[in-house]
Amino acid sequence: MHISEICAQFNVSRRSLHRAFYDMLGLGPVTFLRRKRLCAIHSALRDNTPAIATIGEIAMQHGFIELGRFSHYYRSLFGEYPSETLHASKRISRGIDRRRALATG
Repeated sequence: MHISEICAQFNVSRRSLHRAFYDMLGLGPVTFLRRKRLCAIHSALRDNTPAIATIGEIAMQHGFIELGRFSHYYRSLFGEYPSETLHASKRISRGIDRRRALATG
C-alpha cells in the first residue's frame, strides 16, 4: 500500500495524513507501513526453516527490494539479523520434535 492510496481513500493531503500518524502513533505513515511489513517478515521467518524459504524471497514478497537496507531496518527493530531469526526457528522446531519423540517414545 502506498501513501498516495491512503490519502485518496481518506480524502486527505499527505501532510494531514503525516500529522495524524504522528499525533496518534508518534511516527509517520511510511515508518508505520515499513514496521508492519517487517513484523510480517519476522513472523514468516519464525514459521519457516532455511530449507523451505530464503530470507531474500520472504523480504521481496513483502516489498523489500534492497536487501542490505532491509537487513538494517530488521536489525534496528528486532535486535538481530534476519538469518538469526530464521535459524532460531530451526532450533526451536528441532527442540519441539525432540520433546514429541520423548513423549511418545
